[in-house]
Amino acid sequence: MNRKFTSATLMALVAMSSVVFTHCSKKDIAPAESATPSAITETLAYTGTGSQWDWTLDIAGTFTATETTLPMTINGTYTRLASGFIKMTVVSSTGTNAPVAGNLAYGLEVPGVALLVKPVSSSESEVITMVAKGKCPTADFSANWIKTQFNPNFDMTSTTSNNGDDAFGTFGWTQATGTGSVATRYTVAGYTAAAGTQNMAGTCTAGLMTTSGGASMYLTAQGGALIKTASGDAMFAMPNGTITQAALAGNYAGLLFDDYQSSGKVRPMVGVATAAGLLSADAIDVETGTKDPLISGSLQMDAVNSPSAGFIKATVTVGSKTGKMACMAAVNVASTEKNIIFCVGQSPGSNQHPFNLLFVSH
Repeated sequence: MNRKFTSATLMALVAMSSVVFTHCSKKDIAPAESATPSAITETLAYTGTGSQWDWTLDIAGTFTATETTLPMTINGTYTRLASGFIKMTVVSSTGTNAPVAGNLAYGLEVPGVALLVKPVSSSESEVITMVAKGKCPTADFSANWIKTQFNPNFDMTSTTSNNGDDAFGTFGWTQATGTGSVATRYTVAGYTAAAGTQNMAGTCTAGLMTTSGGASMYLTAQGGALIKTASGDAMFAMPNGTITQAALAGNYAGLLFDDYQSSGKVRPMVGVATAAGLLSADAIDVETGTKDPLISGSLQMDAVNSPSAGFIKATVTVGSKTGKMACMAAVNVASTEKNIIFCVGQSPGSNQHPFNLLFVSH
């Protein structure tokens, strides 16, 4: 049975189509404590989507972000927080709709593997998802993927994967031929699979491969990948393997994306996963560590390693409203001691709209 949250303000919030989560009472945690980048011994570079982002975090505590489509350049300083977030402060920037000096941005990192950033430009509304930059795969690997960006016509209630509404699946890389393949594709609404394998061939140079079908593939030596399709969807892939609910138990920092919202679609979140497979999540003010009394909910892991290893069929619950979810999870990704729970599915506010919960352990 799914745990549900109640609130005196729930009915008013639903009627106003406002924030996605509701919460029974206000809870606080200790303010986020800062931590220097001392645990990281090298400059880390990432690349991926929104449009085309490159992001570098150096060991001195400064960052540079460039977007080549808008175009935009951002320079600033960063701090890794004890809460699991990276806090980035803008020092200077150029480009239309660029953040101004003093603006803050927040991200999540699997060091040397992946970086997720809350949108920094008013021209973007989805999570910026990136993988390690500059290295092509050196061996075969298999991975699970979920979508983290969606074309405008995406329908999460569709049960027909072949019409482009597939939201998760598996990806494989064959080193001998330099070929990537989307081996399986599933919808969330019915967990139904599409027929056939989609092969993607091209030449990988410095981690980037452009295919004849118009897709861009950002590949890594650690077995991760990010695929931007010609239709505008983004598929985020991480190495797969058998998981257990108990192994995923712990504290997490995360980002929520809710396409149902007219603004403020991405929110920083904190979560606690139990060994029984319940993840309780709350929006958080990263600066103060205060949980938002109006944005809270739970994710129940209904079936683990389903429909294949490393996936979780789940249900997100918000008051009396629910949505189907599919999550890919991994433990100790690339020996970083970081666990991930990355989910895609139906917004509880309106099941047709896409919804992401992206959590990294801390």
